[in-house]
Amino acid sequence: MCHFMDRLYLKLLPLIFIITLTSCSKKDVVKHYKYFSTVESPSLFGAVSYKDGKGIDISAINDSIAYCEAYRNYCIEKKFYADYSDGLNTYVGTPIAFKLINDTGIDIANSVDFIGKSIIELKIEEETSKLKNLYK
Repeated sequence: MCHFMDRLYLKLLPLIFIITLTSCSKKDVVKHYKYFSTVESPSLFGAVSYKDGKGIDISAINDSIAYCEAYRNYCIEKKFYADYSDGLNTYVGTPIAFKLINDTGIDIANSVDFIGKSIIELKIEEETSKLKNLYK
């Protein structure tokens, strides 16, 4: 039964997305967010350092849509890392997490929750894994 529901959600996902977008009127306020990935990098003498990457601006009408865009960026960064490290057998910074900072300066990446979140995350992961090699 669980697999049936998963398939149903995947089939309804485009419809849910369209309804969400079309239900927003022109007077809906666009909010501004900043996406940062946290990268684990080797440093001198075998230690590990953690750095936040360069921020990417995201504009969305709500936190859920901003989260999906941020998660897509994160998955693309992970795909690039996998392609880059496989091609060169070189260790570069590994994306390990991301932050989604709202317009009040609060990281909301771990607090955003919405119906179908895990299914949408899986769909984003599937789509980004199918991208051709991002390094070559």
